[in-house]
Amino acid sequence: VEGGDLLATCKIDQLTRSVPGKQITLDGFSRDVQQALGKNCQQVVSAGQTVNPNGIRVMRVEAAGNVGATPIRWIYYHLSDDTGQRLSYIFTLEASQLDRFAGMDEVMTASVEFLTDVERQARASKALQK
Repeated sequence: VEGGDLLATCKIDQLTRSVPGKQITLDGFSRDVQQALGKNCQQVVSAGQTVNPNGIRVMRVEAAGNVGATPIRWIYYHLSDDTGQRLSYIFTLEASQLDRFAGMDEVMTASVEFLTDVERQARASKALQK
């Protein structure tokens, strides 16, 4: 939300752990996105992968299409590490909002970190002490 206007929605899913060291490929992720969008997907605009500042592997697929008469952009992310932790999220926005959205997804992605089990337990204990 910006200035009272809805720019995009974001759906976040913590995925089940995968086998440590086993990663989905960018081609496989792109195919999954196209399959999920079905007939709404007119084209994959971009697909790429990188590593965020916290060492997490990031795959991003942006797709364009329509829902009814409204042009839509979907920006899919799959984040993972070598221990098997995985996270997925999808930004959905009207294509007319792309300029205003302007990389907000990248800001969020740069800040994502995965905690170890020990770190999670320590934070949970600290929260209970408050």
